[in-house]
Amino acid sequence: MIRMNAMRKYIFKKFISMMLALVLVAASVSFSGTEAFAKTSYTDVSLGTIVTVKLSSATDTKMYRFTTKVAGRISIDVATTAQGDDYAITTTLKDADGRVVVDPTSGSAYSMPSYTAAAGETFYLIVENSYRGYDTSFKITFGFSDSDSWETENNDTSEKADALSAGFTTYGSISKSSDVDFFKFRLKKAKKVKLVFGPSVIDSESRMWDVDLYNEDGDSLDCFNTASKSSKTVSLKKGLYYIRVAGETGTDESGNVTTATSGDYYLLFSTSALSIKKPKITQVKMYGTESWLYDNYATATVSIKNGGSVDGYTFCISRSSNMKSGTKKKNYDISSSNGVTAKKIRSSVRMGIYPRYYVKVRGYVEDAFGSRIYGKYSKIKSGSLSSREYEKLN
Repeated sequence: MIRMNAMRKYIFKKFISMMLALVLVAASVSFSGTEAFAKTSYTDVSLGTIVTVKLSSATDTKMYRFTTKVAGRISIDVATTAQGDDYAITTTLKDADGRVVVDPTSGSAYSMPSYTAAAGETFYLIVENSYRGYDTSFKITFGFSDSDSWETENNDTSEKADALSAGFTTYGSISKSSDVDFFKFRLKKAKKVKLVFGPSVIDSESRMWDVDLYNEDGDSLDCFNTASKSSKTVSLKKGLYYIRVAGETGTDESGNVTTATSGDYYLLFSTSALSIKKPKITQVKMYGTESWLYDNYATATVSIKNGGSVDGYTFCISRSSNMKSGTKKKNYDISSSNGVTAKKIRSSVRMGIYPRYYVKVRGYVEDAFGSRIYGKYSKIKSGSLSSREYEKLN
């Protein structure tokens, strides 16, 4: 009995030891980036200060930690103290979990892409050698601005999109190759929308951005692939819209898809009235056709005045003056192929033979995604077949 108890105690102790070992292994595997950083020495710095960095060798790495007190934009500028030399270092910004938030940037004098952060977030700046960076010292400026005109990270999906206000300039940054920024705006009615996009700073870096416009159905419109200030004006119907900003996508020599880190940019949208003139019908001419296969029918040619700049017309014809009885309707794009012009519609809508017909038209424009935006109908105007045609075809 005593031996059995001793054996049980032995097995129990072994079990506890194994469990503890598993817990320790799991803990070592699940170390966060912060704990991993803690194993490397770092220097605490405050935003709004300048530090001088001197690497001791080609393999030396230095790390600086800082925390945002309020929400705002982080900007980091690097400059060598050795004028005229090509000594270069590489800097990378990571968050408290060790994730890269600003891709590695190298050079002797440069500005890293900006990054917007919430209050109380901790970051680490990693400084490494690039080209003889250990032969001189560098000054690093840890800048910060609490301006509300910058994007809010992480706005990398339409659900997290930053809201835009018409006429208000918003700034953003593509800080790493996988970074994508989404913005949104809503139109309460159809409008002309002007989009303006460009780099917030002109420098010696080669930067490119890809900017697309989406409607709430997920349809997209390629707006810009640009390295400089660009603008585009489009007509849009009422609804919710998204703007997606990313680094330029390309293909390297091996055929692999690459995305650039494009840095800081600005985005502005403004709206203006989308006016579709109410047309005036000056003449309605009716034509009768005798058919051996179908019932005899009539068609119309409508002359239009003051139609304005439109993409097409809605033609509506009826046998009643209130346009509620025996009414047919058809859209006609302005096109030389179908004989429709800004001033005349020759209708292919067939109507039965009646003493009198009533017609109205309205103009429309197509928005950037192909949806029609309609104006108001003209006043109703009547037209008739000649008495001879009517007697023959009725």
